[in-house]
Amino acid sequence: MSAKHRDLDSRLPPSMARKLKDVASDMSSMRVRGMSSRVYINEIVDAIHAGLLLAAMSLSLSLLELWIRDLLSLHLAAKSGAKTIHEFTATVAILERDIEGLEGRKASKYAEEDKSHPGRSKTDEHLRRLSFDAMCWELMELEVLDLDELSLLDHIYETIRNPIHHGITGRTVDPTGQNLSLFVGDMTRETVLIASIFGNAPNVRADRFEDYIYDTAPKLLKEIINFLIRHPLPDTEH
Repeated sequence: MSAKHRDLDSRLPPSMARKLKDVASDMSSMRVRGMSSRVYINEIVDAIHAGLLLAAMSLSLSLLELWIRDLLSLHLAAKSGAKTIHEFTATVAILERDIEGLEGRKASKYAEEDKSHPGRSKTDEHLRRLSFDAMCWELMELEVLDLDELSLLDHIYETIRNPIHHGITGRTVDPTGQNLSLFVGDMTRETVLIASIFGNAPNVRADRFEDYIYDTAPKLLKEIINFLIRHPLPDTEH
């Protein structure tokens, strides 16, 4: 049965609701001044308390990608040789733009100055428009991430983030395609009935997807907040 329009305490058992509230509390206490991550964190906390678990999952997955990008930019900037906080902040901004792939979309009157900035060098060409996987590998080479974290991030991105982001719900409720086999073969009246009840049919996918959300959200949100806590973003305002 759908649990739409019900808050967190109404949707989940008390023990699970408490765990999610703890995640929300941990997120609320995170200090990320000057970073756009704060906007995502505020929305995730509100979504958790409202019981909007799919929204909380989706926003948390976006936050994770943003956090990885910020983490990479900050660690690369720390190695850039910037001598003042202003140079460091400018270097972070340039690196973020490169990694996001924004440069070149629109001519900037500061383009020439940017190219002579300490944050820019010919060796930075490989940093342009990096994928999530590439950013994670860069962070591992910088010894920020280890292999276990790399494996976890890859699993989250491939098996949870991509299906949710692209709306491929069939991949979440039946990742191996096992239930699809019920639709293969002679479509007799009996096999159609069985497939419609037990298979990955549109009329049963919504309930299974909702079950998937309830099963996945608590662990996923906890894994993401634990990762953020292990890898805090330095304050760039001081």
